[in-house]
Amino acid sequence: MQNFVERFAQMAAMHPEKAALVWQGQTMTYAGLENLSAKIASRLLRKGAKREKIYPIVLERGFLYIASMLGILRAGAAYSPLSTEYPKDRVAYIIKDSRADFAVDAAFLDGIENEKILSEFPEIRMEDAAIAIYTSGSTGNPKGIIHDHFSFTNAIVRQLEIAAGFDDVELSVTPFNFAISTHDILTPLWAGAEIHILTEAQRKDILFIDEYIDKHHITASVISPQLLKQLPVRESSLKLINSGGERISGIYSPYAHIKNAYGLSELLSIAMTFELDKAYDNTPIGRPLSGFKAYLLDENGKQVPDGEEGELCIAGTMARGYINLPELTAEVFTENPYSVDETDKRLLHTKDICKKLPDGSIVYVNRKDWMVKINGQRVEMGEVEVQLVKTAVVKAFTDDNGQTYICGYFTADRQLSDAGIRRSLQKKFPPYMIPRFLVQIDEFPLTPNGKLDRKALKEPSASDFQSEYIAPETDKEKQVCAAFEKLLNVDKVGVNDDFFALGGDSIKVVMLQEELEDFRLSSSQIFSLRTPKAIAENAGGDEQIAFVFEEKSAYPMTDAQLGIYLANMQEPQSLEYNNPASMFFPAEMRVDAEKLADAVKKTAEMYPFLKVCAKV
Repeated sequence: MQNFVERFAQMAAMHPEKAALVWQGQTMTYAGLENLSAKIASRLLRKGAKREKIYPIVLERGFLYIASMLGILRAGAAYSPLSTEYPKDRVAYIIKDSRADFAVDAAFLDGIENEKILSEFPEIRMEDAAIAIYTSGSTGNPKGIIHDHFSFTNAIVRQLEIAAGFDDVELSVTPFNFAISTHDILTPLWAGAEIHILTEAQRKDILFIDEYIDKHHITASVISPQLLKQLPVRESSLKLINSGGERISGIYSPYAHIKNAYGLSELLSIAMTFELDKAYDNTPIGRPLSGFKAYLLDENGKQVPDGEEGELCIAGTMARGYINLPELTAEVFTENPYSVDETDKRLLHTKDICKKLPDGSIVYVNRKDWMVKINGQRVEMGEVEVQLVKTAVVKAFTDDNGQTYICGYFTADRQLSDAGIRRSLQKKFPPYMIPRFLVQIDEFPLTPNGKLDRKALKEPSASDFQSEYIAPETDKEKQVCAAFEKLLNVDKVGVNDDFFALGGDSIKVVMLQEELEDFRLSSSQIFSLRTPKAIAENAGGDEQIAFVFEEKSAYPMTDAQLGIYLANMQEPQSLEYNNPASMFFPAEMRVDAEKLADAVKKTAEMYPFLKVCAKV
């Protein structure tokens, strides 16, 4: 079997001018991506990269992130995809836990366009480490899951059954730092597809996504259930949608093939799939993809009869195990008592309780432990609890929109500030792991035998977190307050009520954009403005929030500008980005050329951030 590096090099040789990535209006060909990844691999090797070493990627979404994945693999090492949105403490822990010598970040890649490519690269062996995915862990710290090239390659090839093909145009809206990136990015690259990458803000903006699909003739995408619910059901170029990561309910479109894709980081993304033929209250997760076998087992490890509930266990090619956690590895990855050949020797215990339907499809029922998935991302209650306050319990709930969220309950000998706790959590966790509500209670409820009674912890009401009521006055304020009330299930929202204090989160931001479609709000506006008063005052037209720029004589390139620069460096003879323009003014306009030139110069002086260069 080819490894991914060999396959991509083959695609680049066969289709050098074919578009591989499109980002911020710029295109990188398969040959261009191959060239950039070779430069990154060369720098890594010069810095001492070795087999079995893990190198975290901490970059913004874009060409460099994808090229770094390829470059680390080409250097014979393994990569760990992280996010610039991660708190520094979390990144530092992962670097230490993975024993990384350094991270591949913007500083590491500075001047990469000038790196000379080595004449030889290490041989890649299928038993070598390829990727380390870090997810939430019950001990208070994230845990790493390590895959070798055999598991890595099998995952990419397996997903070809349900992924974009050579002629498809894929839209990437999922986070690069999760296992789903193998399906969203690497499998389409294996197939030779064209992939359009959205920025962090764009990928959360459903209005932008909907327009982008039409503008760029997108044919395939991986979209989370909560985001998919907000996408208008209509005929378009989008014909293949993979969703999953959490329960899918109330979703269906006759215009596209929508697949519920069930997977785990331990299996490196998708393991089972079910194509929706209607809207379900609880969509089945279906049947295993090729190379996997699924069993439903009782507490004694015996297969349960059809129709009865059991723990879903999956056999096939999977991760080596958890980094520095041998006991957990032995618990989760066991010998398969039902093995019939070398392909199904190991068994993964998912802790998902499922049952088999009469047609043979498997449907998810509940979790065996307290781990939940929020927006498709794994959250261990224990990890949040130990970072909340000294005595805390975190519990998951499902709101009226079918969205899972967590609430933190805690006790303390004095009144603690909600804002202070949130600031502390933001330093340790990404946004999806921060509780929607924080509730301080006098004492935890106990069962008759003295144990914590989680069932007695009731779901809080958003109305408990409202500010002093001030009624809306303008039509816009009334419209925004009504939208808050509808989405957050709160009565009498006042103009100073905070959207996020009342339970708003990144998914509800998308819903608010849809509800206030005429306002044309960006997600960043909602996160910044927060209250009905501020949103009403700033919404409408092209008005944006004012940004303060630090005045400098020159400014470093943006990611988009850097993409253009790198493309020019790779193909110096190309005129693709050399776009001269001429303006012709009718004589009757009597344009004063000197005044016009002076106005242009003064504009540049007034807005110094227009002065951009490769290095300051």
